[in-house]
Amino acid sequence: MRALPFKPLSTTLALLTIVTLSACNKPANSGAVKGEVDPSAGVESKASAKSPGQKRTWEEIIMRADAADAAEYSAEVQKDLAVDEDTAKKYDQQDSELRESIKAKKVPLTQGRSYDDAALLRLQNGLIAFDSVKGMDLLTRASAKRDFFTLFRSIETQMNGQFCNAAAAVVVLNAMHHTSGLVAPVVAKPRAKDIKGQLKYVAGFGMWTQENLFEFTDASEVRAPQNIIGHGMDLDLYGEFLKKLPITVEVTHAGPAKGQTWTPMQNAQAFMDWQHKAINNVMTDGGYMIVNYHRTPLGQPRGAHYSPIAAYAKDPSNGKGMFLVLDVARFKLPAYWVPEQLLWEAMATEDSDEALPNRYRGYIEVKPDAQYVSLPQ
Repeated sequence: MRALPFKPLSTTLALLTIVTLSACNKPANSGAVKGEVDPSAGVESKASAKSPGQKRTWEEIIMRADAADAAEYSAEVQKDLAVDEDTAKKYDQQDSELRESIKAKKVPLTQGRSYDDAALLRLQNGLIAFDSVKGMDLLTRASAKRDFFTLFRSIETQMNGQFCNAAAAVVVLNAMHHTSGLVAPVVAKPRAKDIKGQLKYVAGFGMWTQENLFEFTDASEVRAPQNIIGHGMDLDLYGEFLKKLPITVEVTHAGPAKGQTWTPMQNAQAFMDWQHKAINNVMTDGGYMIVNYHRTPLGQPRGAHYSPIAAYAKDPSNGKGMFLVLDVARFKLPAYWVPEQLLWEAMATEDSDEALPNRYRGYIEVKPDAQYVSLPQ
């Protein structure tokens, strides 16, 4: 039987009990730190605020118990933010150049969207915005859309430019939580300080988040959050990352391994295998599919990306199949329909790391691990 992927709750409760007893028996001013910020009040806490022996609230106990860890992690976060800021400036420059190029060429609007509408990028290369008239009509016509309802309920926006992998994982984990009763973290713990110096909680209220994903599992052993920023994860590494979660994982590349080649027939067969798996996946309960693709074939900037697919439909205007991608970069793109052949071409691109045994991107199928579900399957 596979080891439970969560950190033992008994250890957390034991530590909490010790801290609680200690806090109740100490004078209220013994744990006060000069200049410490009280997040609940937004002012400096004072030693005289509590009489000796007075019990602290649960929130105070939790915050003080992990204050040292939070301070240490906060320093790491500040370094990560500096790296992310530099990367963001580079990407912003690329986006600016793309905008000017689009304006200069006077590319026609897609489905009536203006380029500056909610800072969304313009959809190109046959992509159709889900929230357009045609996009919603495609969902109505879709023959395979079971996954749409649970995934759309759980959709996330990635926290930064490199967290598409974490956000995509959270989307499918919460979808499985709704449909299968997949276990999820319920313990709140202060982890880092926000930009105002306030301790922020890693709490999911029984749901997965892009923070507790790392806090309550061993996923960070594969790729810590600070290492994702600026580096991301290739497909195989992402597969190992997901295997640290309470789900089963199957990784498939959209191209041959290093030193091998595919004939046109093999490539066509690989496409048909993916098409069959993807359609079957979005039309049935239980499992979900995350696609790893490069944005360039879709007419989008910023390199490789991860997002889940949610439905499949035939475009009535040409009879071609299209998949609905729930893009987790929702701050700049809506969910959109992509021609299936174009999405495959975007997946059949190579990672820049030449040391990888298989540089091709592809897709990942995930299902809840039966050991960690509470609803009948």
